[in-house]
Amino acid sequence: MKDAIIARMKWISKLCLLMVLVIGPMAATETVAEESNLWRVEMPVENQTVKVRNRIMIQAFDRLMMRLTGDDRETVISNFSRVRRQASQWVTQFSYHPEIDITKDPPEERQILSLVFDEVAIQHMIVEKGLQPWLGKRPETVVIFDFLGLEELGMAGDTHFLEEQRRQWVQNLQDMANVMAWPIRFVSSEALLEHAFGEEQPFDWSRADAQLEEKQPSLENADRVPEWIHQWMKSFDTSSLLLGQLIIDRQGQWLARWEHYLPHAARVLAIDGSAEMIVSALEDFVGRNIRTEFFENRERFEAQKVRLKLQGNLSLNILKEMEELLQDMESVDTFRLEKLEGDAAVFELITHDGLKTLELNLDKIVRLKKVVHPVTVNDQENADNASVGTTETLQYRWK
Repeated sequence: MKDAIIARMKWISKLCLLMVLVIGPMAATETVAEESNLWRVEMPVENQTVKVRNRIMIQAFDRLMMRLTGDDRETVISNFSRVRRQASQWVTQFSYHPEIDITKDPPEERQILSLVFDEVAIQHMIVEKGLQPWLGKRPETVVIFDFLGLEELGMAGDTHFLEEQRRQWVQNLQDMANVMAWPIRFVSSEALLEHAFGEEQPFDWSRADAQLEEKQPSLENADRVPEWIHQWMKSFDTSSLLLGQLIIDRQGQWLARWEHYLPHAARVLAIDGSAEMIVSALEDFVGRNIRTEFFENRERFEAQKVRLKLQGNLSLNILKEMEELLQDMESVDTFRLEKLEGDAAVFELITHDGLKTLELNLDKIVRLKKVVHPVTVNDQENADNASVGTTETLQYRWK
């Protein structure tokens, strides 16, 4: 059945390719989930007994360490085996509040335990272990997913079933994001999914590990992330795009394929099992990708000098506004107004995030319109490892 489903996926992809190009990024609807506080962990509980609270505190401590270190659950348990047993000592306050569980039909009320951890003590403890905590703002991840294989199960026209499954997966993913302190936004875009998963050969789930290893781009090579993906990321105003296809079999188990696109990397996760198993694996998968891209890579990339040439009818107020925008950009370490030439102002920027991330952030500024693609002054071979002294130019016009 799996081969038949995958073959059908490819057939649909071919039919929808033209729709992708014509409809484009506007064919989308959005649902936004709240951003979690970095030091607050909220988890559902069966009751308010001390025994349950102590057990959930240990789980919450593990999740907090996953947030701060980027390690998976097994590594966290190994690294913090002793201190996690006294998880309650790291909690400064806790409270309970009711929340509606939309996975139930009809929706039911559930109890949420909210825990606030000691920021100073935990930072000190992590540093003592020789680790570096990630305390910066997390990027918002846009999530797009859909279900396949329903015709074979006789459920293709079952609107209630589809709505119930989508509601449950949205709740599962939202809970995961809240626990891990990732801002998350759900978007519906059938056209993008058909384009993204339109492979020439059916995906062989029996060779998942080997097949994914063959197609996984290297982390440092931004050119391996398709340009059309960058365009969709720009249209959704995100630097983290997660695409998923979910297939349910007759035993109620799931097959899932997730593709995670970032400015400098594309990662793939293929897994089968229960919804709980898939969400747990996805939690480790996305957490590791985000930390590597937005925290560890910041240290790995050498400082790069970039010139930003701003054109237009520039007044002193506009230059001041541009400086304020640059000052608020996390991808800009330092900057200065280098010179004025004609109707243009040239800014010199220093970034550790790489040219592609800087360009994506500049593209988000509504007052800027890109004039040309980056102009590299050194040869292409050296451009991939640009350092201070190697200057590239980005050109924008003030609207």
